[in-house]
Amino acid sequence: MALPQIHCEWGFLGIFAQWVMSVSILCVGFGDFWYQGFPGFYPFAMLGGAFWTVGNSTAIPLIKRIGLALGLLIWGSAKCVVGWATGRFGLLGMNPNPPASDILNYAGVVFVILG
Repeated sequence: MALPQIHCEWGFLGIFAQWVMSVSILCVGFGDFWYQGFPGFYPFAMLGGAFWTVGNSTAIPLIKRIGLALGLLIWGSAKCVVGWATGRFGLLGMNPNPPASDILNYAGVVFVILG
């Protein structure tokens, strides 16, 4: 990904990177879909792909503006909180999985974010 991006202007870099990544994933995904004999289609899975695409398209401009360390800190913290909330409260159609100790659960999330 880095070699083709050298020749692009910074304003176009995020869009180009997202386009290259999306086309590559589409080709691999279609090959896998064909290999499995064209199983059923799940439109709800497209929502996760759309969120992932938006995140990837904003990553390069965001890192350019605020820096790599802070960008990765925000990115990782958001992923940890969303993953924790999904399992804890049962978001997006999942069954909630409450822990045995709420205090330890919340303390663990705080330590992950602060760490």
